[in-house]
Amino acid sequence: WNKDKNNLDINMDAIQLQHERAVGEQFVEWLNKRDGSRFSFYHREKEAPDLVYSDGNHILRLEVVGAYYDPNHARWLWASARKLPNAPVSWSGVNFDRALLHDIERQIQKKCNLSYGSNCVLLVSVSPPLTSAKDTDKLLSDIVLPDRIPFDGVFLTGEFPTSSHSKGGYYVWPLKDLSG
Repeated sequence: WNKDKNNLDINMDAIQLQHERAVGEQFVEWLNKRDGSRFSFYHREKEAPDLVYSDGNHILRLEVVGAYYDPNHARWLWASARKLPNAPVSWSGVNFDRALLHDIERQIQKKCNLSYGSNCVLLVSVSPPLTSAKDTDKLLSDIVLPDRIPFDGVFLTGEFPTSSHSKGGYYVWPLKDLSG
C-alpha cells in the first residue's frame, strides 16, 4: 500500500470498496423507487467507473466520489472507519457549510475532466455531521456545475443528521437528472 504523509492508505481498500458499494446500493434503491426500475448490482469494474448495475438489458454505471468539509474532515472519517491507531479523535472546522459546497463543486469538476463513457452517473456522497438536509437544500442553488458534464446524471447523496429544523436520514438531490 502507498501511504500519504499521515500514514493513511491512498490506494483502495476493503473499507472504501464497502463504502462505494453501500453508496451505490442506497442510490439504486432510491432510483428504482422513483423511476419504477429494477436495477440490481451486476459487478464491480476494475477501472472507473466503480460499479455496474443492470435492469434486464439496461446497464447503469456508477462513479462514486466523496465530498468533505476539508481534508482533515476526510482524514478523520476515513482513519476512524479503518480503525487506524493514529486516527484523529476529533475534527473542527470553520464555515463548514460553504466549505462542503465548495468541495462538492471541486469533486464534480475533477470528475467531469475525465471520461467514463455512456450510461454513467456520478454520485457525490456526503456524510456531514454538522450540515442538515434542509441547510443543504438551501445551498444547492449556489452550486455551479461545469459547462461540460460527461455524465448522464449527477446526484448529491448522503446521510444527514437530525436537527431541530430538519429530519435526518438519506437524501438524494439530482444536480443533473438522468432525463437531462
